[in-house]
Amino acid sequence: MSFILKQGDTSPSLSASLTNAVGSPLDLRGATVRLFAADAAGQLALNKLMTITDAIGGVCRYDWVDGDTDVAGTYRVEFKITYTDETVETVPNSGFVTLVINKAIN
Repeated sequence: MSFILKQGDTSPSLSASLTNAVGSPLDLRGATVRLFAADAAGQLALNKLMTITDAIGGVCRYDWVDGDTDVAGTYRVEFKITYTDETVETVPNSGFVTLVINKAIN
């Protein structure tokens, strides 16, 4: 999965359907989800709390704020879920989601 924005954009929001290894939705009831993004050098660029929009369906969203997309580049993204029993699961568990922020003309 890839998500593409222009530099400085705060729309559209990033929406993610979090699933297990066989594609079944993860149950996010009572959980928290954080979005992590790292640049090509592995430096953490984002560590943001997401909004869960469909807990049973495993769907969450991040609404960009000013400054989030200021630096053009390609980022590796993963989602870290903390369940009510304090266990942690990272999605995807193989590879990453790609976030591309393209340079804007102005």
